[in-house]
Amino acid sequence: MKIDKLINFKTFEFNWTEIEKIPEFKKLKSCKQNPKFHGEGDAFIHTKMVCKEAERICIENKWQNEPGFAGLLLTSALFHDIGKSVTTSQGKDGRWHAYGHEFESEKITRRLLWDEDCEFRESVCSLVRNHMFALQLFDSKGPINKIIEISRSVKYMYILMLLKTCDILGTIQEDEVGKQKDLAKMEALDMIIKRLDCSFRPFYNYLNYPQNLIDSKLKPHITVYVMIGLPGSGKSTYAQKLIDDGDADVIISRDSIREQLCYCEKGEKVVLNKEKENKVTKVFNEMILDAAFDGKRIVIDNLNLKFEYRNSYKSLLSNYYVDWKYIYVEAENLSVNMARRASQITENVFKEMISKLEWPTIDEYKEKENFTIVKT
Repeated sequence: MKIDKLINFKTFEFNWTEIEKIPEFKKLKSCKQNPKFHGEGDAFIHTKMVCKEAERICIENKWQNEPGFAGLLLTSALFHDIGKSVTTSQGKDGRWHAYGHEFESEKITRRLLWDEDCEFRESVCSLVRNHMFALQLFDSKGPINKIIEISRSVKYMYILMLLKTCDILGTIQEDEVGKQKDLAKMEALDMIIKRLDCSFRPFYNYLNYPQNLIDSKLKPHITVYVMIGLPGSGKSTYAQKLIDDGDADVIISRDSIREQLCYCEKGEKVVLNKEKENKVTKVFNEMILDAAFDGKRIVIDNLNLKFEYRNSYKSLLSNYYVDWKYIYVEAENLSVNMARRASQITENVFKEMISKLEWPTIDEYKEKENFTIVKT
């Protein structure tokens, strides 16, 4: 699915005829909503109203010359509630709820937009995932820290604020005073974000910077490249390029360890039982620690799609000051991945992997230059 078939970014118009053909959007027509906050009707009507507000903002700001802003706002407005198609249910209170729909919306958005430019796609996904945070923020205990955290995961907090404003305006609420209070909260939040200077960039003054400074002087330095991407994306090819170019010294891969332990043939992709995978993990960790002790520049060549896996390396190497370099590799489209892993991995498994991808944030790699995107 190509987004330019659904949205004209020059005129800011939505092609609702094409949008309604997509099953996930069609299902929104049967998603009932709490009339207290959504008197406009089903989730599809709400989506159209939110998109109308986004269109209005683009026109008023004359964003024909700001395709980045327009593209992010219009696309995130279209997809922001698409997860309601799988999360809507009637509660014991008799009202309709869609708890956690923002997280399901992110997964569906990523799947449907997979063949778009990955930076654009992930920027939209982050906006969709975080669109509920603005109003929830006022009930949290550490709102400033939360703002800082979100600023490191979305491309522009400015667009996130506009998206939530559109979300509020695109409703018909029983309590109009309550709606105006929500809009007032958005104005207050926007003022805080401007004071933190993170409307258009992440908040850079890391709270743990002094500790980082101490670690950098006391701990041995090493460099670790973390490859990230689906099977068949070209990670291993790029990892070898790092070796050939003299940028790294050793590649450590779970696939290679499985081969060394005679659990599979060379090039074969297998799923082992828990006992064997634990053995692979033991050898894998030992190899990383041995390479770090020898001061080698390490390439960790695995899927590394989830934060918990990437974070486990940091725990493992906590006695070192590590220059973490993240390299995300993506094929031109999903068909290329499937062709490269023909007969090994099914399309459904690929889609499941896509739904599990957790896009790295600046909190993980610290500096923009430490995150590279490679397209193959």
